[in-house]
Amino acid sequence: MAGRWLLLSALLAAAIATHAPPDAVAAPTYGVDALDFPSAAGYQAVDGAGGRVVRLSIFWQKVEPTANSVPDWSAYDAAFTAAAGAGIRILPLLHGSAPWVNSNFEQPPLGATWKQAAWKHFVNEFAARYGHGGVFWKLHPTLAYLPPDYWEVWNEPNLRFFWGGRPQPGKYLTLLRITGEALKSADPSAQVSVGGLFEHARHGFGLRASDFLNRLYRRPGAESYFDAVGLHPYGTKPRDVLANVKLARRVMRRHGDGATPVLVTELGWAVGGLGLARSPFKATLRQQAHRLTRSFHVLAARPALGIRVLLWFSLQDGAENLWIYRMGLFNRAAQPRPAWYAFARVAGGHP
Repeated sequence: MAGRWLLLSALLAAAIATHAPPDAVAAPTYGVDALDFPSAAGYQAVDGAGGRVVRLSIFWQKVEPTANSVPDWSAYDAAFTAAAGAGIRILPLLHGSAPWVNSNFEQPPLGATWKQAAWKHFVNEFAARYGHGGVFWKLHPTLAYLPPDYWEVWNEPNLRFFWGGRPQPGKYLTLLRITGEALKSADPSAQVSVGGLFEHARHGFGLRASDFLNRLYRRPGAESYFDAVGLHPYGTKPRDVLANVKLARRVMRRHGDGATPVLVTELGWAVGGLGLARSPFKATLRQQAHRLTRSFHVLAARPALGIRVLLWFSLQDGAENLWIYRMGLFNRAAQPRPAWYAFARVAGGHP
């Protein structure tokens, strides 16, 4: 009898371990989203503050502005050099069509076979250069070796604006599949992430993150095409942020995918810009700092959520004077806000 109970206990422990998130005992890696390419000093500031990851948009047209362009890697060589020189790992956001593929930047390179082939070629070449064992690292042996771990595929594909039309989980799954194939053929260690999903999609603006994720999982074999789920759990208060992440995690568990990591690749509150009065994600400077501290602590204190990366949107305000680009830790004049000092305290560094 004792032997039977020991066996049952061992089987139960194994079952619990199997379904526990891989990050159950690890704190998230902190970092920021960059609207513009940070300078070397910008990457160094993030590192000094305790950040370890910067999410950077990868624009196809910067490398191949025309169909017959010789690939120009200079912009991204400079970005990876500056980031690695500061000890920062880039999280690439693969988002946007080249103008010779689609006139609408937001429209994904799907449909025609040649568009998919061109996208796969670009992604494969990018990963072969900057991924694990990539050409860039061989050309720069004195740099800290920091190839990307995660690659995010598209930005908020559950919203009409960023999908270039009505969001379609089935077509997005196709984009995930072809992008993952291209990445992993060049870098087998590459981890493919669902593009950051935004929960609060108003009627007519797209699908809520939880709805989109649920529909994605209903597609046969969907979970085999990604290694992480990106979330943008914006909320009016930190408790709403936590609720949004919990909601997504419940959907994942319901579909038997509770162990897949979550990447929070955008989170923030605006402190200015046009339309601020109508924004549900607005704050005073003091509130912004407090909410950063509270939301980071609340999310990091729940390891069962399996959050691998936790990024603030953004390092610095964007050029456009709209509220969505006024969430920066620095303003356009590169002056730090109170939230910058809050970020450094949370991340364990020095501003």
